[in-house]
Amino acid sequence: MNIVNKSIQWLHKVTGVIIAIFFIMWFITGIVLLYHDYPRVSSADRNMHSALIPADNLPALSHVSGLSDSVAIKTLTVKQWLGETVWTISGLSNHKENPMEDAPVTGGNFVINGDSLVAPKEITQTILDSIATVWSTGGIIVKVDTLNQRQQWIMYERYEKSLPILRYYFDNPEKSEIFISQKSGEVLQTTTKSERIWSWLGAIPHKLYIPALRKDVKRWENVLLIGGLFCLGAALSGMYMGIYYIFINIKKTHRSGSPFKKRIWKYHHISGLVFGIFLIAWGISGSLAMQRVPKWLVNYEGEYFVNSSKLWGKEPLKLDSYKLDYRDLFSKFKDIKSISWEHFGEVPAYLVINGDKEIYVDASVSGEIRLMNLSKEEIESAVRRYFGDNVNYAISEMNEYDEYYLSQADGYPLPVWKIDVENKDGSRLYVSPTTGYVKYLNKNRMTKKWLFGATHYLGIKYFVLHKTLRYVCLWILSMGCIFVCITGLCIYFSKTKKLFKIYFVLLLRSLSASL
Repeated sequence: MNIVNKSIQWLHKVTGVIIAIFFIMWFITGIVLLYHDYPRVSSADRNMHSALIPADNLPALSHVSGLSDSVAIKTLTVKQWLGETVWTISGLSNHKENPMEDAPVTGGNFVINGDSLVAPKEITQTILDSIATVWSTGGIIVKVDTLNQRQQWIMYERYEKSLPILRYYFDNPEKSEIFISQKSGEVLQTTTKSERIWSWLGAIPHKLYIPALRKDVKRWENVLLIGGLFCLGAALSGMYMGIYYIFINIKKTHRSGSPFKKRIWKYHHISGLVFGIFLIAWGISGSLAMQRVPKWLVNYEGEYFVNSSKLWGKEPLKLDSYKLDYRDLFSKFKDIKSISWEHFGEVPAYLVINGDKEIYVDASVSGEIRLMNLSKEEIESAVRRYFGDNVNYAISEMNEYDEYYLSQADGYPLPVWKIDVENKDGSRLYVSPTTGYVKYLNKNRMTKKWLFGATHYLGIKYFVLHKTLRYVCLWILSMGCIFVCITGLCIYFSKTKKLFKIYFVLLLRSLSASL
């Protein structure tokens, strides 16, 4: 065996032992993740717990805002909050006078009671307690902690602005815990005993959701990258040595197959050759979990992300563009919990939370309530505005998912317009005519789909559309890879046991000789 092969063999031995333990952990926790993800408060949860807006005696928009219809504002939302109809308005920093003198102001944001045009009631401890009780699944509050820094269940950076946070403990069968911002009264997180246990068995170790790491996003991303690269090194070196021993056996015996006589060695060799390719794939995908594909591999010149606001434009429309009176919405929708003023390019729209559903309504026509359905021309106009009038593109309507437009959860909205832009980045957009949702891809992101999504959790169209088959395949592959790691550890510890025996015998002999 030459020095290159010896070096690779040494690399596999050194990295294999530690990485095998982590691989086993990642595969077991990955299987748990198929059924139990990290707990989080979803939009559906918020919608479900929101109160209905009373339809009676709603004021005209000009009366609420205190502004002329010709003024444009960034955001405008009305909802029911703590028994009051509350309006949130932002983008008034260029206005000479605050039309709501008693309203709290933060960077041009105003929050007012729609009936009295004053600041909504102050958030007290009693109010926070009642919010927590509504979100719990029963029981009474047995304890409340005040958190002044992020912890295990509130570790994301976005929680910083919500501190201090109250952690409520409930005495109910689920052992619920509710996390609420003391400043805003917003529910940030909810957990049950079952969710916490499954998270410790799945999401937390698998994704390294440990506050010491996760609080510093860059450090967390680097640890994931380095861990993935170590796994890749161990898998590649193992695959190389496995193939090397096959060639050695052919050279010596003129027969293919494993040259090892001991069962554990043979099992590790053969299973490594079979499942090694998947270990390599998971090593690559793990290292790319929070990383972009390097530009030296797949270059791109434009932006990596193009979201809805970039495509449709961030400049707000003037209030007089909304021809449909927001109060008319109550004649069609009976369970309205909030209304937000949105726009798609020059098309005004209302985002209506009706029950637990989000519905977009075209606001460009007075007295007529029609669901949003952006035309092909309106979408093309947005594409030209963003990419330039001289860009060439192909646009087509798509009524089923393709390889780059699919989701493991509820799925993206259909039908959708697919736009392929002829530029150096190979840009592609999927634009929903009913929600304005935009999914953007370029050649770099398409490559990551195959290097990460397709390999890490079989995020391929056929498997996503056949969930049971996908789960079965992930189970088989995970069990096979775990077997490779376990046999490798057995070989290592059997060698270690022998070394300890030899060392112990030599130690006894040296002691006997000295006596």
